[in-house]
Amino acid sequence: MTRKAHIYFSAAVIRMMFIIIVLGGFLSKVDADILTEARDRLASGDAEKAVALLQSHLNEEPPSAGLYFELGQAKMKAKNGVGAALAFRRALMLDPSLAVAREALNVANRALGLPPVETTWRDQIASTIPLNNLTLLGAVIFWLGAFILLFQLLGMRSMRLIILGGVLCVLGLASVILVFTSEPRITHDDEAIILNKAGTSLSQTPTNDPSAKITTIPQGETIRIINSSGRWFHGELPGGQKGWLLQEGVERIK
Repeated sequence: MTRKAHIYFSAAVIRMMFIIIVLGGFLSKVDADILTEARDRLASGDAEKAVALLQSHLNEEPPSAGLYFELGQAKMKAKNGVGAALAFRRALMLDPSLAVAREALNVANRALGLPPVETTWRDQIASTIPLNNLTLLGAVIFWLGAFILLFQLLGMRSMRLIILGGVLCVLGLASVILVFTSEPRITHDDEAIILNKAGTSLSQTPTNDPSAKITTIPQGETIRIINSSGRWFHGELPGGQKGWLLQEGVERIK
């Protein structure tokens, strides 16, 4: 590359970087303006517009627990209880330690005539222990133990260090397993919520035949999706009852 071509190339790179920086700043300002307007609308009582703005922002940006919590608050003020419950559940899936979202979810459930959300041991672990940090710590402990075992098996073969390495490997592996059994995005991956105002029929078979109906699942109730077939979900209720329900009006939480 000649000196002149090198100068032209460097100038083009600098211009491109400048455009990217300016465009990134502009887009960030637009996002901030949307959120500011949504909050102002909510404060002024225009909950419907606030919901639309927050939903638009969430459709364009990576989701966050805080934004889903704000969306849930806006939907509560817009008298959309089931939409609020869905938003609060998504907030808790992203940040299980967000206690205000759990409290708000229980308020939304009461408004829908549903009992408070049951907190499992997995939820308690996820809400009290930073799972990302635990994953990193578990990986470090495991590999430290693995290296100790490797060097001992290839070198001095100290029984104490071999035992130490084995214990560290077990502890590290147990930490990672604990994360995978407690992470809400994994443990609640198959959950869905009923959005239909009149609820949804649970049937013994995937059919509209009234004689196959088992019960009606109320609006706002969550179910575990086992599998699907055409327009139908095969699901399980919190009490363990299983059956088929139409996919229309049923939305996955994740």
